[in-house]
Amino acid sequence: MLFILGSIACVIIWEMKFRNPTPTYRSRSFQGKGWRHAFPDASKSDVREFLTAFVSSFAFRETEQLDLSPTDTLTAAYRKLRPSRTWPDAAETEALARDMRRQIGVELDTNWTHGMTLGTVFGQALQNKKESPAVRRELTGG
Repeated sequence: MLFILGSIACVIIWEMKFRNPTPTYRSRSFQGKGWRHAFPDASKSDVREFLTAFVSSFAFRETEQLDLSPTDTLTAAYRKLRPSRTWPDAAETEALARDMRRQIGVELDTNWTHGMTLGTVFGQALQNKKESPAVRRELTGG
């Protein structure tokens, strides 16, 4: 687990060093249309459940979830919502991985890739939701 958290930290540092700064989410309009366009078969409640899990993992305000786009990377989302912080600490990344596994059945620890987007994670969550209840229980530990 320590290796995974270290890998996540390295990706975040890489993103910070080589990515251009981006405007904050507050300057964006509502992103619901982007989610509906990217995932036309997903219900509004599925999108809300996913975004709530994501923002609660980093202790963001729930109202900020509607400013997130499916094309945002996990790292960029964190940096945009917390511009004064350089990267999430180990407790925050561990909380994100735990919450994604428990709440939506996505194994972020093993599936993490450079540039992973919120849409990619949400797509995995939708796929897991379609699988059998036994597989879902196994993924979420329930």
